[in-house]
Amino acid sequence: GAIGGALVSCVCMAALSLAVGIDAQEHPGLQVGLMWVCFILGECGGILAGLGINGWMWHYPCQQMFVVGLCNGAQQGSSLAGFLIVRLSEAGVGISEGFLLMSVMNILAAVGFYVCLPSRAEYFKEAGKVLNVCAASMDQAAVAGFLHLKLRLKGLVGILRLFPIENLLWFLVVPLGQCSFLWWAGGFAYKFVDWFGEDAQDLIRFYSLVFSPIGILGNPVAGKFM
Repeated sequence: GAIGGALVSCVCMAALSLAVGIDAQEHPGLQVGLMWVCFILGECGGILAGLGINGWMWHYPCQQMFVVGLCNGAQQGSSLAGFLIVRLSEAGVGISEGFLLMSVMNILAAVGFYVCLPSRAEYFKEAGKVLNVCAASMDQAAVAGFLHLKLRLKGLVGILRLFPIENLLWFLVVPLGQCSFLWWAGGFAYKFVDWFGEDAQDLIRFYSLVFSPIGILGNPVAGKFM
C-alpha cells in the first residue's frame, strides 16, 4: 500500500509538471481538470504512503501510539514539500521542474518503503503473536466478494461495541475537526493578507516553516505519552 501510494504520487507529480506547461489560454479546461485530478490523487497517494509507517505497529505493541504519531507527523510535515517548490521557484527553478523533482523524490520514497517496511506476511505474523491468534486467519484479503465485506463490517462493529461512547465521539469529532482545519488552511493566506497587508507573506512563510517541524516532532512525542 505504501509503495503504491508513493508511485501514485510520483505519477501525479509528473502529470502536474506537464499540466503547468499547458497553454492556459488555449486549453484552460484541460489544464484545470488535469491539475484538479492530480492534486486529489496525489494527496490520496501521499496519505496512503504515510500510513505505511503503521506497518510497524505490531512489532512494538507497547508503543503503538508512538508509531501512529510518526505517521501523523509525516503527513503534517508534507506541507514542507509545497514550501520547497516555492523556494525553488524564487531561486529561478521553474514550477514544472519543481514538480519533476517531487516525482523523483516519490520514486526514492517507494524504494525506501520496499526496503524498510515489513511485508504483509510479517505484519500479520507479528499481529498474531500479540493477539494470540493464528496469523493466517487474520488476513482476509483472499476472501473475495460479499463475504469479505461482511467479515470486515462485522469486525468493525465488534470494535465499535468495545467503547461505544468513545468511538461515537471520535467519528463525530475527528472528521469535523479535520474538515474544519482543511477549510481554514485552504484560505488562511487570504485572511492573512486582509489582516496584515504587506507583512502577510512573511507570516505565511513563518507558519509554513513552523507548522511542519512542530508536527514532525510533536506528534511522536505526544504519542509517546499516550
